[in-house]
Amino acid sequence: MPQLAIAKDFLTTYAALDKKLRKAVDEALDKFADTYFAGGHLEKITDSRDPRWRTLRINQGYRGVVLAPDSGDVFLLVTVLAHTEAYRYIRNRRPSVNQALGVLEFRDETALDTMSTALAPVAAASADTLFGAGLLQSRG
Repeated sequence: MPQLAIAKDFLTTYAALDKKLRKAVDEALDKFADTYFAGGHLEKITDSRDPRWRTLRINQGYRGVVLAPDSGDVFLLVTVLAHTEAYRYIRNRRPSVNQALGVLEFRDETALDTMSTALAPVAAASADTLFGAGLLQSRG
């Protein structure tokens, strides 16, 4: 039977929602637990950064952002956002496990791509970069 877990940071998001929206979230969670089979009522987004992203309808204007498992039936509710913001979130972010801390994180890949593109010419034009031989030798 599919289960819907919540991300650690979800409680902060939930607490910030207005009372009516919190009630809609509660109802969506109850409905998921009672009637959803293998995530069948989750919407898969074709142009997401990661194929595991899904959305769960909360009400007419809000969607839950859900991460589907590679296998098994435990799904992770990450956040609840307005419809367009939820889709933007899914199109921009990629989930991964931070290897140093062992925690799940959601990287804004679009922002990282933009920064990399903007900073690459600056780094290429610099004689000394942080991990370049010149800077390491001068400090060694």
